[in-house]
Amino acid sequence: MLSTMKNRYSLYIIALAVALCSISCTTQEPYGKNTTRRDIAYLWSLARHGSVAIREDISVRGMVVANDKFNEVTKSIIVADMSGGIEVAIDSYNTESIAPLFSHVELNISGLHIGRQGIKCILGAPPTGEYVVDRIAERDISKYIRPCDNDDTIRAKQMSIAEIDRSHLLHYVYVDGVRFIDEERSAKWCDRDTTGNYIESIRHLTDGKDTLRVVCSAECNYAATDIPKGMVSLYGVIDYAKQDIALRITHYQALSPTHR
Repeated sequence: MLSTMKNRYSLYIIALAVALCSISCTTQEPYGKNTTRRDIAYLWSLARHGSVAIREDISVRGMVVANDKFNEVTKSIIVADMSGGIEVAIDSYNTESIAPLFSHVELNISGLHIGRQGIKCILGAPPTGEYVVDRIAERDISKYIRPCDNDDTIRAKQMSIAEIDRSHLLHYVYVDGVRFIDEERSAKWCDRDTTGNYIESIRHLTDGKDTLRVVCSAECNYAATDIPKGMVSLYGVIDYAKQDIALRITHYQALSPTHR
Protein backbone atom coordinates (compact mmCIF):
# COMPACT_ATOMS: atom_id res chain seq x y z
CA MET A 1 0.00 0.00 0.00
CA LEU A 2 2.78 2.39 0.97
CA SER A 3 4.64 1.52 -2.22
CA THR A 4 1.53 2.24 -4.28
CA MET A 5 1.09 5.63 -2.63
CA LYS A 6 4.72 6.49 -3.28
CA ASN A 7 4.35 5.55 -6.93
CA ARG A 8 1.23 7.67 -7.27
CA TYR A 9 2.99 10.58 -5.58
CA SER A 10 5.96 10.23 -7.91
CA LEU A 11 3.67 10.20 -10.95
CA TYR A 12 1.92 13.31 -9.63
CA ILE A 13 5.23 15.16 -9.25
CA ILE A 14 6.29 14.17 -12.76
CA ALA A 15 2.95 15.30 -14.24
CA LEU A 16 3.19 18.61 -12.38
CA ALA A 17 6.74 19.17 -13.61
CA VAL A 18 5.70 18.46 -17.21
CA ALA A 19 2.78 20.87 -16.92
CA LEU A 20 4.99 23.62 -15.53
CA CYS A 21 7.55 23.05 -18.23
CA SER A 22 4.83 23.26 -20.87
CA ILE A 23 3.59 26.55 -19.46
CA SER A 24 7.08 28.03 -19.29
CA CYS A 25 7.84 26.96 -22.88
CA THR A 26 4.69 28.46 -24.41
CA THR A 27 4.18 31.61 -22.36
CA GLN A 28 6.52 34.48 -23.15
CA GLU A 29 7.19 37.14 -20.56
CA PRO A 30 8.05 40.66 -21.78
CA TYR A 31 11.72 41.36 -22.37
CA GLY A 32 11.69 43.86 -19.53
CA LYS A 33 9.26 44.79 -16.79
CA ASN A 34 8.54 48.12 -18.46
CA THR A 35 8.70 46.97 -22.08
CA THR A 36 6.00 48.49 -24.30
CA ARG A 37 4.62 46.57 -27.27
CA ARG A 38 4.58 48.58 -30.51
CA ASP A 39 3.85 47.79 -34.14
CA ILE A 40 6.25 47.94 -37.06
CA ALA A 41 4.71 51.13 -38.45
CA TYR A 42 5.82 52.84 -35.23
CA LEU A 43 9.43 51.78 -35.89
CA TRP A 44 9.30 53.38 -39.31
CA SER A 45 8.17 56.62 -37.67
CA LEU A 46 11.42 56.66 -35.67
CA ALA A 47 13.68 56.44 -38.72
CA ARG A 48 15.47 59.48 -40.05
CA HIS A 49 18.23 59.94 -42.61
CA GLY A 50 21.25 58.08 -41.39
CA SER A 51 21.04 56.00 -38.22
CA VAL A 52 18.99 56.53 -35.08
CA ALA A 53 19.61 54.80 -31.74
CA ILE A 54 16.45 53.35 -30.18
CA ARG A 55 16.54 54.08 -26.49
CA GLU A 56 12.90 53.28 -25.69
CA ASP A 57 12.20 49.94 -24.00
CA ILE A 58 9.94 48.57 -26.74
CA SER A 59 9.30 45.32 -28.58
CA VAL A 60 7.35 44.24 -31.65
CA ARG A 61 5.89 40.91 -32.69
CA GLY A 62 5.45 39.64 -36.21
CA MET A 63 5.90 36.80 -38.67
CA VAL A 64 9.11 36.03 -40.55
CA VAL A 65 8.19 36.49 -44.22
CA ALA A 66 11.70 36.37 -45.73
CA ASN A 67 14.99 34.74 -44.77
CA ASP A 68 17.70 32.63 -46.40
CA LYS A 69 15.75 29.38 -46.67
CA PHE A 70 15.87 29.79 -50.47
CA ASN A 71 18.66 32.42 -50.31
CA GLU A 72 16.18 35.08 -51.40
CA VAL A 73 17.73 37.45 -48.84
CA THR A 74 21.16 37.10 -47.25
CA LYS A 75 22.24 37.89 -43.67
CA SER A 76 18.86 39.37 -42.81
CA ILE A 77 15.26 38.52 -42.12
CA ILE A 78 12.10 40.46 -42.87
CA VAL A 79 9.43 40.49 -40.18
CA ALA A 80 5.87 41.65 -40.90
CA ASP A 81 2.83 42.49 -38.84
CA MET A 82 -0.52 43.95 -39.88
CA SER A 83 1.02 47.44 -40.09
CA GLY A 84 3.99 46.67 -42.36
CA GLY A 85 7.40 45.01 -42.45
CA ILE A 86 10.94 45.63 -41.24
CA GLU A 87 14.30 44.20 -42.27
CA VAL A 88 16.61 42.99 -39.49
CA ALA A 89 20.33 42.69 -40.29
CA ILE A 90 21.87 39.52 -38.78
CA ASP A 91 25.47 38.33 -39.06
CA SER A 92 24.59 34.77 -40.02
CA TYR A 93 24.48 32.68 -43.18
CA ASN A 94 21.76 30.49 -41.70
CA THR A 95 18.93 32.76 -40.63
CA GLU A 96 16.43 29.96 -41.31
CA SER A 97 17.77 28.18 -38.20
CA ILE A 98 17.45 31.36 -36.14
CA ALA A 99 14.06 32.55 -37.36
CA PRO A 100 12.33 29.94 -39.56
CA LEU A 101 10.22 31.16 -42.46
CA PHE A 102 6.63 31.93 -41.36
CA SER A 103 7.49 31.53 -37.66
CA HIS A 104 6.42 34.21 -35.21
CA VAL A 105 9.09 36.19 -33.38
CA GLU A 106 9.36 38.97 -30.87
CA LEU A 107 11.99 41.65 -31.47
CA ASN A 108 13.53 43.47 -28.53
CA ILE A 109 14.24 46.86 -30.07
CA SER A 110 15.93 48.62 -27.15
CA GLY A 111 19.63 49.14 -27.88
CA LEU A 112 19.35 48.61 -31.62
CA HIS A 113 19.63 51.26 -34.33
CA ILE A 114 17.25 51.92 -37.19
CA GLY A 115 18.54 53.34 -40.44
CA ARG A 116 17.41 54.06 -43.97
CA GLN A 117 19.04 52.19 -46.82
CA GLY A 118 17.76 54.01 -49.84
CA ILE A 119 14.16 54.52 -48.83
CA LYS A 120 13.64 51.38 -46.77
CA CYS A 121 14.24 50.89 -43.04
CA ILE A 122 16.65 48.39 -41.52
CA LEU A 123 17.14 47.40 -37.89
CA GLY A 124 20.56 46.38 -36.66
CA ALA A 125 23.44 46.93 -34.29
CA PRO A 126 25.05 50.38 -33.82
CA PRO A 127 26.97 51.32 -36.98
CA THR A 128 30.77 51.22 -36.91
CA GLY A 129 31.50 51.98 -40.55
CA GLU A 130 29.89 53.11 -43.79
CA TYR A 131 26.57 51.26 -43.36
CA VAL A 132 23.58 52.77 -41.58
CA VAL A 133 23.47 49.78 -39.18
CA ASP A 134 25.75 46.84 -38.50
CA ARG A 135 24.54 43.27 -38.46
CA ILE A 136 23.53 41.82 -35.09
CA ALA A 137 26.30 39.44 -34.00
CA GLU A 138 25.30 35.77 -33.65
CA ARG A 139 26.24 35.80 -29.96
CA ASP A 140 23.74 38.64 -29.38
CA ILE A 141 20.80 37.31 -31.39
CA SER A 142 18.96 35.88 -28.37
CA LYS A 143 19.03 39.34 -26.78
CA TYR A 144 17.01 40.77 -29.63
CA ILE A 145 15.12 37.96 -31.39
CA ARG A 146 13.16 35.08 -29.91
CA PRO A 147 10.22 32.88 -30.91
CA CYS A 148 6.81 33.78 -29.56
CA ASP A 149 3.27 32.47 -29.54
CA ASN A 150 1.19 32.79 -32.70
CA ASP A 151 -1.13 35.51 -31.42
CA ASP A 152 -1.81 37.14 -34.81
CA THR A 153 -2.22 35.51 -38.19
CA ILE A 154 -0.34 37.50 -40.81
CA ARG A 155 -1.54 36.91 -44.34
CA ALA A 156 -0.23 38.39 -47.55
CA LYS A 157 -2.34 41.31 -48.68
CA GLN A 158 -3.71 41.02 -52.19
CA MET A 159 -2.81 44.09 -54.23
CA SER A 160 -3.08 45.15 -57.83
CA ILE A 161 0.02 46.42 -59.56
CA ALA A 162 -1.49 49.91 -59.74
CA GLU A 163 -1.99 50.02 -55.96
CA ILE A 164 1.64 49.28 -55.03
CA ASP A 165 3.85 52.25 -54.25
CA ARG A 166 6.68 53.26 -51.89
CA SER A 167 4.35 53.38 -48.90
CA HIS A 168 4.19 49.57 -49.09
CA LEU A 169 7.92 48.95 -48.68
CA LEU A 170 8.57 45.61 -46.93
CA HIS A 171 4.85 44.81 -46.75
CA TYR A 172 3.95 41.17 -47.35
CA VAL A 173 1.73 41.07 -50.43
CA TYR A 174 0.66 39.02 -53.41
CA VAL A 175 -0.37 39.94 -56.92
CA ASP A 176 -2.82 37.69 -58.75
CA GLY A 177 -3.53 36.99 -62.41
CA VAL A 178 -0.33 38.51 -63.78
CA ARG A 179 2.30 37.32 -66.26
CA PHE A 180 5.84 38.21 -67.23
CA ILE A 181 6.20 40.53 -70.20
CA ASP A 182 6.64 39.00 -73.66
CA GLU A 183 10.29 40.06 -73.91
CA GLU A 184 11.12 37.87 -70.88
CA ARG A 185 9.19 34.71 -71.76
CA SER A 186 12.35 32.69 -72.35
CA ALA A 187 14.36 34.24 -69.49
CA LYS A 188 15.72 32.63 -66.35
CA TRP A 189 15.11 34.23 -62.99
CA CYS A 190 18.65 35.65 -63.09
CA ASP A 191 21.05 36.73 -65.83
CA ARG A 192 24.74 35.87 -65.98
CA ASP A 193 27.66 38.28 -66.17
CA THR A 194 30.58 37.98 -68.60
CA THR A 195 32.28 35.46 -66.29
CA GLY A 196 29.21 33.22 -66.18
CA ASN A 197 28.18 34.08 -62.63
CA TYR A 198 24.55 34.85 -61.85
CA ILE A 199 23.75 38.45 -60.95
CA GLU A 200 20.85 40.16 -59.22
CA SER A 201 18.29 40.68 -61.94
CA ILE A 202 15.07 42.56 -62.58
CA ARG A 203 12.10 40.99 -64.34
CA HIS A 204 8.77 42.61 -65.14
CA LEU A 205 5.20 41.56 -64.43
CA THR A 206 2.16 42.91 -66.20
CA ASP A 207 -1.57 42.61 -65.71
CA GLY A 208 -2.17 43.87 -69.25
CA LYS A 209 -2.25 47.47 -68.14
CA ASP A 210 0.40 48.21 -65.51
CA THR A 211 3.91 46.82 -64.93
CA LEU A 212 5.70 45.80 -61.73
CA ARG A 213 9.41 45.13 -61.34
CA VAL A 214 10.48 41.81 -59.76
CA VAL A 215 13.94 41.52 -58.19
CA CYS A 216 15.71 38.19 -57.80
CA SER A 217 18.90 37.62 -55.78
CA ALA A 218 21.86 36.08 -57.60
CA GLU A 219 22.25 33.64 -54.68
CA CYS A 220 18.66 32.36 -54.73
CA ASN A 221 18.22 28.61 -55.19
CA TYR A 222 16.25 29.04 -58.41
CA ALA A 223 18.43 31.61 -60.22
CA ALA A 224 18.96 29.20 -63.14
CA THR A 225 15.28 28.23 -63.40
CA ASP A 226 13.01 29.46 -66.20
CA ILE A 227 10.49 32.07 -65.13
CA PRO A 228 6.87 30.85 -65.26
CA LYS A 229 4.97 31.07 -68.50
CA GLY A 230 1.35 32.11 -68.49
CA MET A 231 -0.66 33.60 -65.65
CA VAL A 232 0.75 33.42 -62.13
CA SER A 233 0.20 34.61 -58.57
CA LEU A 234 3.36 35.87 -56.88
CA TYR A 235 3.89 36.31 -53.13
CA GLY A 236 6.64 38.37 -51.58
CA VAL A 237 7.68 41.67 -50.05
CA ILE A 238 7.91 45.05 -51.69
CA ASP A 239 11.63 45.76 -51.66
CA TYR A 240 13.91 48.53 -52.93
CA ALA A 241 16.43 47.50 -55.59
CA LYS A 242 18.33 49.34 -58.30
CA GLN A 243 16.84 52.70 -57.33
CA ASP A 244 13.18 51.70 -57.34
CA ILE A 245 10.60 49.44 -55.70
CA ALA A 246 10.31 45.82 -56.78
CA LEU A 247 8.56 42.69 -55.61
CA ARG A 248 10.98 40.22 -54.03
CA ILE A 249 9.50 36.73 -54.12
CA THR A 250 9.69 34.84 -50.83
CA HIS A 251 9.51 31.07 -50.26
CA TYR A 252 9.61 30.76 -54.07
CA GLN A 253 5.89 31.44 -54.18
CA ALA A 254 5.20 31.73 -57.89
CA LEU A 255 1.96 29.82 -58.33
CA SER A 256 -0.70 29.31 -60.96
CA PRO A 257 -3.79 31.33 -59.98
CA THR A 258 -5.79 28.11 -59.42
CA HIS A 259 -3.27 26.83 -56.83
CA ARG A 260 -3.11 29.80 -54.48
